[in-house]
Parts: sequence; structure tokens; C-alpha cells
Amino acid sequence: KLFGADRKAVAMLVSPQEEILSSIKIHTKEGLIVKDESDMLRGVFDLSDMWVSDAMVHRKNIVTIDADQDNSDIIKQVLSTPFTRVPLWRNETENIVGVLHAKDLLREIALNPDKINNLNINKIISKPWFVPETTSLSEQLTAFRDKHQHFALVIDEYGALMGLITLED
Repeated sequence: KLFGADRKAVAMLVSPQEEILSSIKIHTKEGLIVKDESDMLRGVFDLSDMWVSDAMVHRKNIVTIDADQDNSDIIKQVLSTPFTRVPLWRNETENIVGVLHAKDLLREIALNPDKINNLNINKIISKPWFVPETTSLSEQLTAFRDKHQHFALVIDEYGALMGLITLED
């Protein structure tokens, strides 16, 4: 107003997003922000333009376990995987009945060390959380924070398992 400019016209020239990105670029050049931090901050704006399906682990790369196996076999498979959360299926691999967290399994084994074969695995699995593949990454990040969850299974519009997404992804 001081210089006689039209506020609406000025607002259209530079969006808040462009202003923030420009500020990040300047601070990076001046050495106030390191490159990794700069990449991370700029990546936040990309989250709304990307879908869960862009960042998910594809179903062919998911480690799953048959829930109908003996406890000792399930424990061996959990120990052999580098992942802390493993989907359990029953009857067919697409029929996910729960998610077994290695920490919960370890806690249950510690409480009943001489009754491993009598553990009720169904008691310690958590309910699977299914999210549509068309969810934006920013919406999914918000949902992870709101639900205090780190792991979700991704499905298509027909309910078929497409993959999984974690907070780390």
C-alpha cells in the first residue's frame, strides 16, 4: 500500500510456498542450513503431490507369515526378518488378519518362557490398518501422527493388497 501496489496483484506474484522455498535456498547458500536439511525441508512441499502408492513397499517385497503355523515356526520367521512389524495372513496371503510386532512377541515370550508353544499369537497381534493407495503422502503422514501408528497396509479400490507404507517411508 505504501508504494501504491495492488495487494492482490503482489500476492499473486509470489506464493507462500515459493517464498519459503526461496528462503530455504538462500539459507542453504549462506551455510545456515546444510544440504540434507534443505532437501528434507523442500521435500515437505512434495508430499501433497505424491501418493502412498509412490512410496509404498510393493506387495511382492513384503515379508508375511502364515498365522496358522506353529508358534516356534512363527518365532523363527520373525527372528529371520530385519523388520519389527510383520503382517500375518490366514488361508491366503491376501487375507491379512493382523500385524505382529516383534517387541510384543518378545514381551510375551519373556512372560511365558517355558510355554512358547502355548502362546496365543492372536492375542498379541494388532488389527491391520488398511489405507487406500490414492491417499496423499501428506494426508498419510498426518494420519500416522494422529493414530500414533507407524505401519499401514495399502489397498486398491477393490480391497486388494498392493503394499505397505511405514512412517519411515
